[in-house]
Amino acid sequence: MQNFRYVPYEPIVGNIRKVGETVFLAELAVNPAEFASRVPEGFQVVSDKAYVVMTEAVLRDEKSKDYDFINPIYSQYYSAGVLVEAEARGHRGWTYALRYFDRDWAVMESRAKGFDAFYAHIRTTRFPTEMIDFYHIQEGSRLKAVATDEGTRPISLGFDADQIVGGVNFDFLFTNRIGLRKVVQLVEERKGESVCDDITRELITKTRYGECWRGRDVQLIFDEKAVGTFSYEVKNAFWFMMGYQAGGIEVL
Repeated sequence: MQNFRYVPYEPIVGNIRKVGETVFLAELAVNPAEFASRVPEGFQVVSDKAYVVMTEAVLRDEKSKDYDFINPIYSQYYSAGVLVEAEARGHRGWTYALRYFDRDWAVMESRAKGFDAFYAHIRTTRFPTEMIDFYHIQEGSRLKAVATDEGTRPISLGFDADQIVGGVNFDFLFTNRIGLRKVVQLVEERKGESVCDDITRELITKTRYGECWRGRDVQLIFDEKAVGTFSYEVKNAFWFMMGYQAGGIEVL
């Protein structure tokens, strides 16, 4: 999902470890006309296929063991959005019609520990959105999104996934107050590797990745006051989990 841009806050570069991550992806059948006003000017929604993407990451602050009153788990990080296929000036690709991004926890957590807004910079990696068809089915890869810090409208997004697959039951309800953000592109990260930009590179080891849940028994709930409504049918859904230990952040 996201890689954080640690460079402006170098004192904490060596202390943060991303210890777990989950990804939920639902394929939807939608009415393209309902999204016409939700995409940027000059874009036209050209497909009745859309995707809902939800991600969560858990970060660990290695220094927190020095403080008796702070939990070693630094924080959790949520993001979500609705992807639609669009065309603009002869180019066809995928863009976010709705984007949700939660960072409220980081203000309190970072200030309590003396850090200043470490969440504010999201790493940018240049990868074409046209590759979306391959992201959700390519073994060993995971979907990411890169956002700019725009918009503040609150919204809630939830789903309940309780289908048993392979003897594993994920009874999960995700609802969160999150702010609308504009996403500019998608990023891919392959198993055991990291796609890096010109700023930082994550050194990832002991990566495990698997498709743990899959099914159609999914309910998506949108906040009508914040974003209105749109009609959709859930065609399929995927639930991924990833846990790994990062060897730290290398500043290029």
